[in-house]
Parts: sequence; structure tokens; C-alpha cells
Amino acid sequence: IWRTPITPKGPALCSVGPRIGVTFDVVNPLAVGEEPFAFARAIGDRLFNVHLKDYTIHPSPSGYRLVRAELGQGVIDWPAMIALVRSLAPAATYHIELAAIYARHIRLYEQDWWRGYAPRSAQELLPTLRFVAQNMQPPDQAWQTPWEAGAPLEECAAYEIGQYERSVTYLKTFMD
Repeated sequence: IWRTPITPKGPALCSVGPRIGVTFDVVNPLAVGEEPFAFARAIGDRLFNVHLKDYTIHPSPSGYRLVRAELGQGVIDWPAMIALVRSLAPAATYHIELAAIYARHIRLYEQDWWRGYAPRSAQELLPTLRFVAQNMQPPDQAWQTPWEAGAPLEECAAYEIGQYERSVTYLKTFMD
């Protein structure tokens, strides 16, 4: 995960050769306070591979939780994202990655969370805050995965297999 905001002129995007590029883990920018579509545009044609995964966003007093979701049931508009990626990097490859079995707690409202990040203005953070606000689940919505809820292993396995199968079915509706 990038520890500083990505900009087209930033040192993280220096060319190191034609065979080295970026794996774009589509929802991971949210884990560092960045908006996924803006991140894709910033890395542009350096994008070589795409992790297809999705999250739902759940509020917490200190920020938000990112909870894995099957593709099409989370915050990413996949037809729009795939169209963007194809326009930026037509040769990029794709694979499904259903993400962590435990929610990721992004403590964006805590001062300590920002330690190690380059300074950012509130204006730079606005696209992310807007994206999060527009996609936030209601505060009373359950967020724990079966793993976090201590469900039996059979239920956890069924959850994972079901998410994968429904993700593949969803992708078949618009991917060629």
C-alpha cells in the first residue's frame, strides 16, 4: 500500500523499466485515505495487473471499517472501473482477490493514524471523504464476517466459496 499520495510527478512513479508496473488492488487506496478511481488515474499506464475485490464501508467512531464483499455488492462501480482501467492500460491483466477475512479498521479520525504519511490538506482528502460518505453503510448494519463472528469452519468456508462463485457470476455479466 502506498504510504504517500500518488501524483503523476511523485517519486513512486519513476520509471524503472518496461517490464515493471503497478498491481492495482482496487479498494486498497481506501485503506490509506485515497479514492480508488483517482488512484487508478494517477498510476495510469503503469497499471499492469488488477486485483478485483470489493468492500463495504461501515462507520466507526474513529473512522471506518472496510469489510470484504463479493464483487458487485460493495462500493466499486465495476463496469466503470473496468472501463477506466481499459482506457488507461489496455493490456492489464485481472484476477479475483476477495480480500481479508477480517475487517480493516481505518482510523482516519485519529491523529496517530496519520503518523508516517506525508502531510495532506483537507482539500486533498475530500474525494476520499466524499466517496466514503456516499458509500457508507448505516451505523446499525452488522459488519463482522463469519470469521470475526466465530462461526463454525463449515460456515466460513461456505461464505468464502459463495462469495467467489457470485463474484464470477457477476463478472460474466459485463466482462468479455
